[in-house]
Amino acid sequence: MDVISVQGDLRTGEQNPAVRRLQQVLFFSCADKIYAGTNGIQLNIISEGALKMPR
Repeated sequence: MDVISVQGDLRTGEQNPAVRRLQQVLFFSCADKIYAGTNGIQLNIISEGALKMPR
């Protein structure tokens, strides 16, 4: 997104499909970090609570 600069800004209406795809990838990569952390926390809760494993 830094390389395509202003063309990567959010816009409504008609837009280049390639730019739109780059925006989607960028947004999903930000959310992916949150998903990974949430998954790790859930695994810790299961291992400590249900399986009685040490911290």
